[in-house]
Order: sequence, then structure tokens, then C-alpha cells
Amino acid sequence: AMELLPHSPQAFSNMLMMMNYPPNLRPEQIVREHVEFGRRHGRPGAVPPPVAPVNGRRLRIGYLSPDFRQHAVSSFVEPFLSSHDHEQFEIFCYASQDENDDITQTLRPMADHWRDVLYMDDDQAAEQIRKDGIDVLLDLAGHTRENRMLVLTRCPAPVQIIYIGYPNTTGLSAVNYRLTDAVADPPGLTESHYVETLYRLPSSFLCFKPHFEQRGPV
Repeated sequence: AMELLPHSPQAFSNMLMMMNYPPNLRPEQIVREHVEFGRRHGRPGAVPPPVAPVNGRRLRIGYLSPDFRQHAVSSFVEPFLSSHDHEQFEIFCYASQDENDDITQTLRPMADHWRDVLYMDDDQAAEQIRKDGIDVLLDLAGHTRENRMLVLTRCPAPVQIIYIGYPNTTGLSAVNYRLTDAVADPPGLTESHYVETLYRLPSSFLCFKPHFEQRGPV
């Protein structure tokens, strides 16, 4: 596919996703290809909006994902979406998925604002995020299926973070941080594997809530 479509970001993302699986690939090889994705498809001239003063308003947090549905990621998303303090944080979900189900209906009320961006092109989706005045944008897909990496290259938010969804770097200089922990990324050992600055949460960065019908006998 890469030979047939050398300029396709989708084909490149698919290749990067597959590179996480072969046991003979070294981290240095994998990060090099991710950085190459950023070099080919990034936007060096993109300028993020300035950090807006809070001045008593709620901090606006956006989540960008194609997986607000029956998907493994939704089991990790629900615990923190349901736990947000809405007096301090205004929550936006940017859903880029081609199907909605009962999980979608469960997650939708947990956000203050729900934006369907599947049929928006990358410029339109980025402009929507800018218009909403998002302070912190978290991507929950990385280089997985139906990702919106090219929205991130447009720097629609002053702080951009990769979280859940993908076990590696985005390769994009436009993404500032990766949320992780000391088990997944032991301090001093894996920093060179990422373009992003690692921000280690104090315990586990994975908060998993199984769907009831999948929990098995009690």
C-alpha cells in the first residue's frame, strides 16, 4: 500500500500501527518511522492559539476519538468522563466514528458538548475545536483506525496530548505530551522513544471499567 500510495497518510498510519506487533522490530526503528510520518504530514508553520486566561471560567477540555462506541477504548474513557468535576471543567467530545450504539448513548450525556466531526474534513474539524476555545485537547486514537492525526497537525488547541488508544508516539511535533505511568514507561528508559514529553500519572494511567455483560459470574 505504501508503494502504491506513498503520499497517503492513512496508509502510513496503518503501517505504523502494524509496526507495534512484530517482535523483531527495535524501538529505534519504530520511532524513526513515526518521526518520518510527522516530517511528511506535519505542518511546521501551524501556530496553536494562545493560552486563554481562565479568569474564573471553567477549563475547556476536548477529547477526540473514533471510538466513543462499543470498543475497548470506551471502557477506559467512561471512568474519567463520568468523574469530571463539571463546575471546574467544561467537557467537549469530538466523535469521528461511523457508527453509534448504546455505549455512545451512555457516554454522550457525560460531556457538556458533543460534536460529530466524522464528515468534517481536517480543516473544518480543527476550526471547530478552535472555535470552541479548547484549552487542552486529548487524542484517544493515535495511529489506529479512523484516526484524525491530521487534525492535530493543525494545532487547534494550545496544549495537545495523546492518551489511551495507542501504545506509541504520534511522531507529531504538534503533540506536546503523552500521559503514561512509571510501569509503562520506566523513568529514564523510554523518553527517547517519543516525540512527546512524557507525563507520568502517579498510579496507573489506565482506568478500566468492563461493560456489565462482560464481567462474568460474580
